[in-house]
Amino acid sequence: MQVKGRSEYEEIIKKSRFIAIVQRIYSLADAQEKISALRKEYPEATHVCYAYKVGQRMKSSDDHEPSGTAGIPILEALRYANLENTLVCVIRYFGGVKLGTGGLIRAYSSTASMALEKAPKTNLIPYYHFSIQYPYELSNRLEPWLYQNKTNPEFQYAEQVYCEFDYPKEDISREIQDLSKGKAQLKLLEVKKKEVDA
Repeated sequence: MQVKGRSEYEEIIKKSRFIAIVQRIYSLADAQEKISALRKEYPEATHVCYAYKVGQRMKSSDDHEPSGTAGIPILEALRYANLENTLVCVIRYFGGVKLGTGGLIRAYSSTASMALEKAPKTNLIPYYHFSIQYPYELSNRLEPWLYQNKTNPEFQYAEQVYCEFDYPKEDISREIQDLSKGKAQLKLLEVKKKEVDA
């Protein structure tokens, strides 16, 4: 699962302002660019703490908060949310009241967790891109199946009918062979992923 775009959540805890920003990222370089952009967006912030996950790579930063009080709690919230390719930054404006180690951990953890919970999400669903070739006399058997299953077929007409289409299942050869009485040639061209709202 991944987050969609950018979302924010804000909390005031003992006069300190905590702003959690969740964004999708595509690479380590993209993560660093987004963190730099947030530092420019919030130039007066006392701390810009973060955690991110890209593929199997994870990183967190306390940004001058006491060690282990910000980055790791944010990273734990991200792990718990089980999201891929996600950056969570928690920006703090110090309000004059010290929170202590436990208070900081709770503040960063809860702010990150709430932001992650509220962020709109998408699932990446695998689907399969096929080609099929068949004689014209099979059109009235195969084409209704292609349209009924919302496969987005694209046809080319030559000596035989050639069509490329998408399907959510990989194993359709028996179905196609039954429909075409063994006369259609089916080939899997590639496996893709598309986003659907979670």
